[in-house]
Amino acid sequence: MRYSAIELMSRVEDEEHLESFLKRYATDSDISKEALLRARYRFRREFDKYEYYRQLHLWLQVGELCNRANFYDFRRKTSPEETLAILQFQMGLLHSLCQRTPDPKRPISGGDGMDFLIEERLEIGFRMAECLSSLERGDEALTVLEDCVEMIEKIMALPEAEILPAPSPWLQTLEWEARPGWFNKNNDPDGEEEYNIWIHHTGYCYMIYPSTYYRYLTAKRGWSGFDSLRNDPRYQALIHRLQRQIRTRKKSDGG
Repeated sequence: MRYSAIELMSRVEDEEHLESFLKRYATDSDISKEALLRARYRFRREFDKYEYYRQLHLWLQVGELCNRANFYDFRRKTSPEETLAILQFQMGLLHSLCQRTPDPKRPISGGDGMDFLIEERLEIGFRMAECLSSLERGDEALTVLEDCVEMIEKIMALPEAEILPAPSPWLQTLEWEARPGWFNKNNDPDGEEEYNIWIHHTGYCYMIYPSTYYRYLTAKRGWSGFDSLRNDPRYQALIHRLQRQIRTRKKSDGG
């Protein structure tokens, strides 16, 4: 009942008092500011304002379907074959959304992959490669990893902040900036800082740290699917390429 009342009032509140109303009654979940404004502008047929919130909602739903937190549950409850099928579905979803036909040599990026869906692609890609490796499909796994490492090299080469292109015609109103910087990955105020790319949009952000993906390829625990590739010179070369992307400094160096 309370939700219905808040939703109704968000549709009829005048523009002058709308922001204060949202600050008082919106939550982080089912009656979030974004959800209320999406419903308001659709109800009022203010489609020029509605379109941004419609695209934001689409991106959030795609992100939920491709959320990396889901992978841990998959790996506990499914076989490598079943997990691979799920990952391939998620990758296919991204390619369809972005209207891309993946090149056989670029099965994850579908091109250059330099847009704001890069984190989703990398997380799916590394786990897809691990599944392929565990199924003794090493050449396919290495092709996937090559594509992922190339994406990391490209994004880390950004010389300064820039707006990333929209990955899909369905997400054109969402403007994300990629900004190079230094930060401690574990939020330790006195710890060593790592060079990273901060990718952000109003209220949402993530960071690309090369060391995260280096750990995926070198950690024995949790990534045992790569065991069949560990002695392959091509696999070792990919590890070295990731290692070259890792740059750290002491906190004091930043002033």
